[in-house]
Amino acid sequence: KTEVTLTNDTITYGDALSEMSFEEVVFEDEAGNAVEGTLAWKEPSATPNAGTTSATWVFTPNNAEYASVEGTVAITVNKATSNVTGVPTVADLVYDGTAQNLINAGTTTDGEMQYSLDGTNYSSAIPTGTDAGEYTVWYKVDGDENHNDTEPASIEVSIAPKSITVTADNASKIYDENDPTFTYTATGLEGSDTLTGTLSRETGEKAGTYAITQGTLANPNYEITFVEGTFTINKATPPAL
Repeated sequence: KTEVTLTNDTITYGDALSEMSFEEVVFEDEAGNAVEGTLAWKEPSATPNAGTTSATWVFTPNNAEYASVEGTVAITVNKATSNVTGVPTVADLVYDGTAQNLINAGTTTDGEMQYSLDGTNYSSAIPTGTDAGEYTVWYKVDGDENHNDTEPASIEVSIAPKSITVTADNASKIYDENDPTFTYTATGLEGSDTLTGTLSRETGEKAGTYAITQGTLANPNYEITFVEGTFTINKATPPAL
């Protein structure tokens, strides 16, 4: 029995069997005479799946008096490199009080796109973010049976704060009284969102008008356009003689 061997028995998925060559071998008939002919793959354009498998060769004698001979040889098909056919893109995001998809999904034909916010825990779900700020989204291809996983890559994503207007309510007091609590009207807050901090005013205790200012009023999810109010200190009524 003639043993057929290969010069290289390993290919990568996507390569055809024709990428592998046979070692020189002599076929003989039952009498021990050498038989000239051609040794080739039965299906030279076949692209086997990744793994260890066998492929069929065929020896075709030049002399038509001899029948063709077939046999198999063990081969190894390595997984191919996965490709990201469409890189995830950054979504144009502004805070709206809800969880928003941070990216537009990537694409691959070699497995499944997977995503992560911590670079460790991956899934096919698109990561979401609610609060305004900076996010890092990691992505990779989880390769199928014929493809390796890709090395993770990342993109930076921002959710911009929402622009709102805060208008200070005008206020007043009588000279020498304590200041009232300053109030305001906020236009554009989402849902049950509130602002933290308090308004302030220009310093001064003489009768007259003073600007009511933003003070410490803030919320990191909002970019505030502040409209100042007017605080009036009215003259006190002189005591009766």
